[in-house]
Amino acid sequence: MGKTSLFNTPMTETQPASSQWLEIIDRRKSCRTFDSRPLRPEDRRILEQCLTLNFRSPFGGTSRFRLLDLDTGRKDRESIRRLDTYGVIKGASCFLAGIMQDQAWGPEDMGFCMETVLLHAERLGLGTCWLGATFRSRLIAEYLGLSEGESIPAVSPLGYPAAKESATGSLFKIAARSARRRPPDTLFFSQPGRPSSDAEAEPYRHALEAVRMAPSSRNGQPWRLVVDEKAGIIHFFSNGKTGRRVSETLMRRIDMGIAACHFELVIRDLNGEGGWERLDGAAVPGWTYFISRVGV
Repeated sequence: MGKTSLFNTPMTETQPASSQWLEIIDRRKSCRTFDSRPLRPEDRRILEQCLTLNFRSPFGGTSRFRLLDLDTGRKDRESIRRLDTYGVIKGASCFLAGIMQDQAWGPEDMGFCMETVLLHAERLGLGTCWLGATFRSRLIAEYLGLSEGESIPAVSPLGYPAAKESATGSLFKIAARSARRRPPDTLFFSQPGRPSSDAEAEPYRHALEAVRMAPSSRNGQPWRLVVDEKAGIIHFFSNGKTGRRVSETLMRRIDMGIAACHFELVIRDLNGEGGWERLDGAAVPGWTYFISRVGV
């Protein structure tokens, strides 16, 4: 296969000092109810430092982020009210706004980079929740004064989880089926139509489980991975389904970036080699090819 490299340098900047990404991914749950405390100065400092990282995203790394804090002044308080999360989020003192560039891989890049930030927040003990359609993006975009070609497809509250989820948050979690994940044999394949055997998946078992645990819009879990164990290549596809609205299709593409983020963080934890490439000829009828992780 011919190939065009999208990822040529190690993604070292986003690695934690300890090797615990899978544990972090496993314990992370969407949080919609917070205890209203402002972020501790040290936690905020670490988050702000994280936002300045070069994420080395395989999709370009052009996404950027802004923290909107209720306790830093009147303008931010008003801007967070403008988010208008339709009652889904309660008590959050801070929001992370993801700013996407209008480019070929913008949605996937947004998913990859923003999920990296949210997992760092989880390490700090902060609650987070991906929000796509449940906030007023136009109003917050006007407040931030975005440049031409920029948009805000997603935000997340940031804060300390409340002792008990609100009734609205609980109902939303049930409706979203947040805790349910597809079994591995519906997501990971050695070839189309044939699920990967335990032996074929074993070298990548932890990284594949990290993908399986990834959050997704409406818990759709659109990713389908083809594992070429002999070549040391994992091909990332989506199930080929598109949303009835443009926003739904956009979120599915963001979901693919989130899945790639989970795989990258865990595989780098276990094996620092390899990178990401777009491979000519990687195709499965009915599925949409995105990218491949090589050298694993």
